[in-house]
Amino acid sequence: MDVDSEKALMEKILAENPGSKFAGSPDVALGTAKLVCLAHTEQNQPVAVAIGVVQQ
Repeated sequence: MDVDSEKALMEKILAENPGSKFAGSPDVALGTAKLVCLAHTEQNQPVAVAIGVVQQ
């Protein structure tokens, strides 16, 4: 996934989940997603779940 696609995906996730802890901070959400998704336990989780925007 290229940088523009990553940013677009994160903006979409945040738009679908207003009021999350990353509201207004898509760059912080993207950085968090990149770090969290490296964890073996989170690799198969949806991004929104892995970064704590939604509960599974």
